[in-house]
Amino acid sequence: ERFSVHWSVTLESGESYQTPLVIGADGAGSMVRELASIQVEHLDYKQMALTCAIRTEKPHGGIARQVFLPMGPFAFLPLANHENQSANEQDCWQSVVWTLPAVQAQDMSDLDDVALMSALSHASGYVLGQVTAIESRGVFPLKAQQAKQYCLDGLALIGDAAHVVHPMAGQGVNLGCLDAAVLVDALLHDRARGLWAHRQTLKRFERERKLPNSIMMHGLSLLGWLQSSDQQWIMWLRGEGMQALAQLDGLRSVIGEQASGRGEVKATRYRVVH
Repeated sequence: ERFSVHWSVTLESGESYQTPLVIGADGAGSMVRELASIQVEHLDYKQMALTCAIRTEKPHGGIARQVFLPMGPFAFLPLANHENQSANEQDCWQSVVWTLPAVQAQDMSDLDDVALMSALSHASGYVLGQVTAIESRGVFPLKAQQAKQYCLDGLALIGDAAHVVHPMAGQGVNLGCLDAAVLVDALLHDRARGLWAHRQTLKRFERERKLPNSIMMHGLSLLGWLQSSDQQWIMWLRGEGMQALAQLDGLRSVIGEQASGRGEVKATRYRVVH
């Protein structure tokens, strides 16, 4: 509940707190956003994501991998500390996100473990050998969304509470971390001037983050369409573009810098630790 200069927040336990600033970092279905009556713009990809944890024959080496297939991108994301990982399985567990049309995603999910492991091994091109174990499979619809406002008086949304993008390039975490860095940087800058959570401070955060997040959201949508299209001219353009990218180190570096968010982090008081 909002009062003149602060919020009153009551938890499920019954505990109540008063604070001049509420930060909604509670995910895509944000209760903070809902209670603040902030509307959301949606973009339905009409696709599903098949997710699971897998163990492969070869270690991932801390490298995320992505294969672009006709039905949709297939991503391996390293899991550093899987609960069932033994000493000789170091770096062999990974999280998988496979973007598929709805029917194919459900068909894959309905396979038994042996059949699904075989399908995943084949889809990955055996880049890390055979898939030897699988856990925690699930299927969920893919949608992008963005809050129409990131801020109200004394309230800010960050991460998935503010925006959800296509998981294709694994950008969700990067964008959320950038939101947090830019917001905290703005708050600390103004606190040094005797202000805290001022309206203009929060609006500045919104200006700095909303446009880049929107560009990323729509850019990933376009990239997903280009990668999955079977139209001849698009396939030709895609192939030529990938060849050019492979030969241009400078362009690859610029794209990597933008995707990682390092450029925007450099504009704050924080740094990227490798």
